[in-house]
Amino acid sequence: ESQIVLYGLGGLPSKRSVTLFDAQDALVGTRFYSLGLGSEFSYSFFNRPKRNLIFVFQNRFLHFFKRSLAPILPADAKVEPGNVTDLLFTLQYRFKTNLFEAGYNSTFFSNQAILLKTREIKSHWALRNSVYANFIHLFKRCPGINKPILFGGGLNIGKSNKFDTKIFSAWLNLSLIF
Repeated sequence: ESQIVLYGLGGLPSKRSVTLFDAQDALVGTRFYSLGLGSEFSYSFFNRPKRNLIFVFQNRFLHFFKRSLAPILPADAKVEPGNVTDLLFTLQYRFKTNLFEAGYNSTFFSNQAILLKTREIKSHWALRNSVYANFIHLFKRCPGINKPILFGGGLNIGKSNKFDTKIFSAWLNLSLIF
């Protein structure tokens, strides 16, 4: 059994204004408009009441639109944040009320530049690789609420050679099912 999904994405800035204090802040993703598209392909190797195994491939492409970042840059300069492309490969295994998931994500950053009145300063593309693992357990009845809940946690490790960055994150999640 397989499934294909296509979707579109749009992003609006969560904050539009820029001040000198923002020079040391992460601006991409919070101050830019964006448009994108993506797709997902999933294939179920087996799907039984007690267990299943599913492979998922997702990709997305986002384009961020250029804008002025005055007063950080001169008023006539623009920043072109470029594009972000993600490729995600995931394997999910469910056994009864437990879900195990592991995946690999490669993220490409491309076409980034600062556009000055006299010249363009372009950046070479960059790649960030990440791997993650996640576990979720379904409790059929939560004491006191008498509703099912999902409880789980996971780990993510990422690395980018171009910027010599390493990312480690961990999370816990709790979801109440109505």
